[in-house]
Amino acid sequence: SLKSVDAMKATFKGAYFADSNLDHGNFSGSDFTKALFIDTKFGDAIVENAVFERAEFTDSNLAKVIGLTQEQINTSCGNEKTELPTGLTLMNCEDLPDEENAEENTFLGFSMPATSPFAIKSARAPSFGRAYQSAGRSDIRILITDNDQQHPILQKLRAKRVEKKEALDDALKGIDSALRDLPIDSPTRAKLMQSREILQNIKDTE
Repeated sequence: SLKSVDAMKATFKGAYFADSNLDHGNFSGSDFTKALFIDTKFGDAIVENAVFERAEFTDSNLAKVIGLTQEQINTSCGNEKTELPTGLTLMNCEDLPDEENAEENTFLGFSMPATSPFAIKSARAPSFGRAYQSAGRSDIRILITDNDQQHPILQKLRAKRVEKKEALDDALKGIDSALRDLPIDSPTRAKLMQSREILQNIKDTE
C-alpha cells in the first residue's frame, strides 16, 4: 500500500500495482509510464503533471483523483470496471494491438520468466480466460470471464484471501479482549493499541 505516501516526481516506470491503495498519496510529477494498475484504489491521490503514458488501469478506481487531465491518459487504457473523474475517457485495453515476442508473462499478479512451464505464450491459448497483452509491455495478461469463476486456480487464490482475512479478524479480537483487561493508563495497553491500529490498516487495504 502507498496510502498517504509523499512520492512527488518519483519514478514508477513499468511498475505493477495489484489491489493497491494510493489514497491521500501525492504523486505530482511522478512517472508511471507503462505502469500496470490492477484493482487499484487511487482515492483522492494527487496526480497533477504525473505521466501515465501507456499505463493500464484495469478494474481501478480513479474517480476522485486530484489533478488528472485527459491529456495525461490519452495513451492509457482500462476496462469496463475502470472508474474515472467526470468528463475523462480511456481506451479499452481489449482494443489495443498485441505485442509480439513477449519476454516476461504476468499471470494473475505473479511475474514469471517466459521459459517457465506455467508461463502463457502468445501462440498458445490459456487454460481459462483470454490472453491479451498490455499496451507497450512485454507481458501477457489474463482477462477472467464470468465462466471462469469456478476455475481451481481462482478458487485457491480466493481461499487464501479469505484465510488471511480470518487470521486478521482473530488477531484483532484477541487484542480487543486483552485491552478490556488492562487499565487505561497501562503502558502495555498503549503498545497493544498501536499494534491494533497497524493490523486494522492492513485489513482495510485488503
